[in-house]
Amino acid sequence: MHDVPAAWYDDPEDPSQYRYWDGSQWTDHRAPKYAGTESKVRNGVVQATWRLGAQAIGPLIGIGALYILALLPALIVVTVGTVQSLEPGLSEIIDELTSDTWNPGSDPGDEAFLDSIRWSPTTFFWVTAAAALLYAFPVSILAHSTAIILMANRHRGGSMQFAEAWSIGLNRFARHAAISMLWVVCSLAVVGVLAGLWILAIFATPFVFVVAVPLTVAVVVYLYPFVWLALISLYTGPTDRPPWRSITALVKPRWATVARPVLVINVVIVGIGLASSLLSLVPILGLVASLASGVAQWIAQHGSGIVIWDQIGGEFDPEISDPK
Repeated sequence: MHDVPAAWYDDPEDPSQYRYWDGSQWTDHRAPKYAGTESKVRNGVVQATWRLGAQAIGPLIGIGALYILALLPALIVVTVGTVQSLEPGLSEIIDELTSDTWNPGSDPGDEAFLDSIRWSPTTFFWVTAAAALLYAFPVSILAHSTAIILMANRHRGGSMQFAEAWSIGLNRFARHAAISMLWVVCSLAVVGVLAGLWILAIFATPFVFVVAVPLTVAVVVYLYPFVWLALISLYTGPTDRPPWRSITALVKPRWATVARPVLVINVVIVGIGLASSLLSLVPILGLVASLASGVAQWIAQHGSGIVIWDQIGGEFDPEISDPK
């Protein structure tokens, strides 16, 4: 069996569970098949998610606030690049708009000035945008991994605080960043293929729709539950195996029962986003609404992922899952 690839397989010693084969030998890592998992996954995911959020709300607000503050340098850099791409310059625009004689409604010159304002991305803008993206990527990984690790521990009955979750996420940062980057590249490749098919179908030959439509539905609908649990497996699972294989082994046999609660949670997230958009119209509440919405969406997405992952037999690393 040494030519069999590493993955989860039926345990030869106990057919009621899975066991991990590392490519050369059976490991001690096992996951129950959970007879009757379908009903467990269907019921109680939303309730369990919000209970988990209530348990971890304090640290999560702190993580969210730190995340927003950490992203401010990237926002400032992009803003500078954006302003630099304005024609005419920002100072000239401000001087003109704030002059005592400004009246575009009756002055053709003022109206012509408004029409002359252009935003043309310069090399400096693209450099600043790339720098901001490179900065935001590791910040986002650390913020999300810290939140997920902390929630996973709380879900398992622990009392982990920010410092410990941050330390674990930082120690695993290289693994998280490398695998996340690989997933991003693969996702962009898939999106690129789909976009190419749709462009070909729209502008060249409609017959390509026969391929583009079902392939798009398959990618968007079928793969979504796998993607939903991807970060949970990566950030909280054992580090001695590829996380995507763990997801595939556990989700594939029960895709429909996992997809249903994922759909419900997405409806909840859309509702949160709409409520936040309405509140952001009130200037004083804008920042508070943005932070609260972000934390609520983290709870909805990552919290539900942790609950579902646990219910279908997903394994947590002992460093994270053991109550402390």
